[in-house]
Amino acid sequence: MPNEEIQFAPSTRTADSLGALHLESRPGRENLIAGIIIAILLILGGIVIAVFMLVQLFHPAGNRPDGIGNWIGAVVSVVFGVLIALGGTYMLWRIMTLFSFRVRIYKLGFAVLDQGEETIFAYDEILKVQEAIVHEHLPIVKGPAKRLMPTRTAAFYSVTRRDGVVFSFDENLMPHISWLAGPLKMAAAEHQFDWYRTEEIG
Repeated sequence: MPNEEIQFAPSTRTADSLGALHLESRPGRENLIAGIIIAILLILGGIVIAVFMLVQLFHPAGNRPDGIGNWIGAVVSVVFGVLIALGGTYMLWRIMTLFSFRVRIYKLGFAVLDQGEETIFAYDEILKVQEAIVHEHLPIVKGPAKRLMPTRTAAFYSVTRRDGVVFSFDENLMPHISWLAGPLKMAAAEHQFDWYRTEEIG
């Protein structure tokens, strides 16, 4: 029977069952700070768009639109601004939670600490790993000459436990991505779980 079809009850493993702690990884603070700045800019930009359009619509000194089509466009702009601000707010909240995010790598598996919850991935309970490698050309030039430019290689991993729980990570979440990718590859050989690899040039 293919491994993809195997279903198990929810894991009851704890970090104590994973043996000695080898490494602990956390997101890079530089990326988190950059994300906070972007989120704040989105919030402020969305508010400015929404307030500006509301002033135009309802303030006595505003420039009210003429015709139903212009009114619809103005309302859409207000909604668009609100959505941008809400998206920035969610992004800011999520980034703030990542300051306490940790991945602890043990001898027999790893543990993910996120928003106060700990999720255990024992190597002998992993169903599959999906690895995506993307070679991106630097966006300095366009057209055929783009192929002559240096490339940046990025890796993305998705780990699926046998009960269906998934953990995905890349270098933004784990700056030292090999800390987990390396042990996973060795565990795949030992425990015979599936490893799917794709590679593309962007």
